Amino acid sequence: RLLEATVPPDRLRGLGTYLSRPENAHEACRLALRLSDLLLRDRYDAALPAARAFLELRPGSAWGHRKLAAALKGTGQKTAARDSYRRALELGPKAEFPQILYAQFLAEQGEPNEARRILELLWQSGSARADAAIALVDHLRSQRELTRCLPILEEAVRICPRHSILWQQMAGVRLELQGPQAGIEPIARAVELCPERGPFRAGLAQLLEKTGALDEAEKHYRRLLEVEPQNRVVYYWLADFLRKHRPQAGPEALQIAEKALSLPPRPGLTQEIIQALIEKIREQRMSGATP
Repeated sequence: RLLEATVPPDRLRGLGTYLSRPENAHEACRLALRLSDLLLRDRYDAALPAARAFLELRPGSAWGHRKLAAALKGTGQKTAARDSYRRALELGPKAEFPQILYAQFLAEQGEPNEARRILELLWQSGSARADAAIALVDHLRSQRELTRCLPILEEAVRICPRHSILWQQMAGVRLELQGPQAGIEPIARAVELCPERGPFRAGLAQLLEKTGALDEAEKHYRRLLEVEPQNRVVYYWLADFLRKHRPQAGPEALQIAEKALSLPPRPGLTQEIIQALIEKIREQRMSGATP
């Protein structure tokens, strides 16, 4: 249906006769934009014919074969997706990102050793160090090989000291290996580099809370309200923090929790969960007890 709506049948039949003509650039661009939009919205069934139509116009496009692979993967055609990924690599053998995508695909298909081999070679090659490090560390963490991650991350942040994702990864690895205190310094560095990125600041606030640095934790929870004023999760976190650690702030905690109820839904945080927190705050205020 997508092809019928976007490419007239007579043009589809005659694609081979005008591939070399420059006027098909407009058509190729339109299909590329359409394809990208469909994949961003996970509409793989519709993306598949769009990818094939694009490749009819640009059969030598590594980008096109990579997008076709994504559409094939999304529709469950794993063997064909593998072939398309390989074709993309043949057309662009020096491009790092397609290699990362292919390695991630292999890992998802139950071939972690081959995925690791590709990512390690990419990391050791000296190109795309940050992207290769991120992908390799993600893979190693999924395989629970945490001790191998730290040396990679230490070298990566030395090379790319302003890459916030690397610092976030280091915080996660240190947290798992060495405990909450060890994760504070790297996640604080990530917050320093990207102060408006909510997940970084949330991670810092939670680690500070776990280690007993309550004043600093509260400061970052409150700053999160300014960074993400429409995120009900942030309001829930602050209300729960106040309930646990600032029992004298019960009225404010209640107000913040009730505000969370009025905000747009978020996965994993239902109205029932927020309502349960509100009841806990009310019970705590009535009893005068600390949590």
